[in-house]
Amino acid sequence: MFANDVSLPPFQQAGRPNDKNNLEPRVGFAYRITERTVIRGGSGLYYGDAIGADQSFATGNAQTRRDPVQQRRPRGLRCQPDNGQPLPTYAQALPQFCSSNPA
Repeated sequence: MFANDVSLPPFQQAGRPNDKNNLEPRVGFAYRITERTVIRGGSGLYYGDAIGADQSFATGNAQTRRDPVQQRRPRGLRCQPDNGQPLPTYAQALPQFCSSNPA
């Protein structure tokens, strides 16, 4: 069973075609230092929509959703969850909706 075989009414219908031409190689590792300590890591390519890109969940409504998430890779650490910025408040982290004209 693939994700495209499952429906999610009213947004997605089952039986969508599978994209089989994008190779997405990944590699991962796990190393057990002690019985209670494990180091895990991995990397790979992903051909999906970018986080923060405009996503339209419109099925009969004219709204566009934009998640206020930015992913930048500053020099130095490869994983820097706060991107050097203070953490957002709850209100700042909520998705933003705006009306759009579908015509």
